[in-house]
Amino acid sequence: MRIAVLGASGTVGSALVPVLAREHEVVAISRRPHPGGHDDVAWMVGDVMNPTSIHRALAGVDVVCYLVHSLGQDDFAARDRRGASIVARAAASRGVAQIVYLGGLGDESDDLSEHLESRRETERCLAEGSVPLTTIRAGMVVGPGSAAFETILALVDRLPAMVCPRWVSTPTQPIAADDVVRYIAGVCGNSEFTCPSPPMPSRCTSKSGAVSPTLSVTHPPWSPPCGTRTAG
Repeated sequence: MRIAVLGASGTVGSALVPVLAREHEVVAISRRPHPGGHDDVAWMVGDVMNPTSIHRALAGVDVVCYLVHSLGQDDFAARDRRGASIVARAAASRGVAQIVYLGGLGDESDDLSEHLESRRETERCLAEGSVPLTTIRAGMVVGPGSAAFETILALVDRLPAMVCPRWVSTPTQPIAADDVVRYIAGVCGNSEFTCPSPPMPSRCTSKSGAVSPTLSVTHPPWSPPCGTRTAG
């Protein structure tokens, strides 16, 4: 199979590309030129906001892995919707057989955050086209380069106690980066399947390898920027 990875230079994409390249022809797509590193991987410049570049990059592709996220920009939700719609149209015009999308956890009935709602909107935009969509929904990805995981590591390493909002007691389902890569590679060319992982305990492994318990005290008025400044 010829598989295109959009967001190939990101945390998940950079780990996924060499795994796919063991068995498939891979087109790694990123917004900026990439030095490469794998002789069996074709790197191309493409931006999901640029229909021409995406249409060109998807020539002859059977499966598209969509790993793009604009979080961090003021208009990230609108950009993600537009980017997903552009990719859906380009994939249909190129005769792609499947789009694989890495989204976020949460049911339709949940009161989702702006970030998770954007993930769900991106999923809907990708599904609007004629190409079948396989969605893998994951919680926090645990591994090097994961912004959410490294923020937690920074807080645990630096704070013996922390004032937190009540939602920190909500169980979540973290997943190892290696598992995310394995699941994405596994569904390429196959049907969708569910891959659950256990709830995350209120303990975190520090960078030194020791397990560091952090005392948390909930307080409704606490705001996320406080933790961000502490972690930074």
